[in-house]
Amino acid sequence: MEPREKVYEGNGKVKMERMNQNDLAKGYSIRDGYVFTAFDRSNIHDAIVIRKPETADSWTPKLGMSSRTVSEHIDYVNGNKIVKAVIIAEDISFICQCPSLKCLRIIPSDTSGDGFDFSPLYDIPSIKKLECHTTYGTCGMHKSTIDYSCIGEIDELVIPDGQGSINYNRIPSLRSLTIADASGKEGDLRDFFCSSHLEKLSLLQCRIRSLNGLERSSAIQSVELSYLRSLSDISALEYAMSTLTSLTIENCPKISDFSVLSSLYALEHLELYGGNTLPNLKFITGMGKLKTFAFSMDVADGDLTPCLTIPYTYSQKNRKHFNLKDSDLSKMI
Repeated sequence: MEPREKVYEGNGKVKMERMNQNDLAKGYSIRDGYVFTAFDRSNIHDAIVIRKPETADSWTPKLGMSSRTVSEHIDYVNGNKIVKAVIIAEDISFICQCPSLKCLRIIPSDTSGDGFDFSPLYDIPSIKKLECHTTYGTCGMHKSTIDYSCIGEIDELVIPDGQGSINYNRIPSLRSLTIADASGKEGDLRDFFCSSHLEKLSLLQCRIRSLNGLERSSAIQSVELSYLRSLSDISALEYAMSTLTSLTIENCPKISDFSVLSSLYALEHLELYGGNTLPNLKFITGMGKLKTFAFSMDVADGDLTPCLTIPYTYSQKNRKHFNLKDSDLSKMI
């Protein structure tokens, strides 16, 4: 049977719609002549794609074209009170005509040239989730800037390229920050956020050496650290020992001291991927709430028996000195 996905209609109702495999592979579907795609990392096509002009295109992502005009899109959004939109455009001044939109991904079209104008966003107080591409065009040939301090109270912010993104660390309402290709002046997190309410932090290819500054938030629940080539000190995770429930460390080769893991007693999900070596897995004994553990890192003493208390464990590599294989570990979900 082909998978079914929830599709959220503008009137707040949830319509169960059959998604065929072709739509899932393409990454978009067409309904009523309008193109929809997933706003988050899911197969739920819940965001309308709006192009201005109608022929506007982007180097990435590649999504279907609609035969509808911009005016028709505006009427459709308003008539159905659609909340999420992916906008590929030379000009986004029309968004003030769509008051129901609260979650936006803005991708300047390939024909926009340098200096794309993001300022229409500054007049919209209702934005709750925002992703703006400041590097765009073929092979990222064009650049622009956006000042996030000029936008209202954003809850969730995705910054796909740190270059051109200004004052994202001055949003006191922020609950979730995903950022790539950014640097901290002190080599840590003190330049990344100011919100004491931040719950989720995801860093990709950022140039930091430590997690100092994480203590600014007393609400951190999820941390994802991916491809941070300079990161060596993760001891600041201790500040989140009572709130942190999910931790992912992926391809951060300079981390050698993992002792802080033994203090993270609230963790429920843990992923450790890369060429690092853990001395042992004894830290698991202090994680009474751990539900899932996935890893590819080496374990020096080869003892995987602490994993036997976890409902789901995945060992990507069956190393010769391990006393248990992946097939010996629980796969209860």
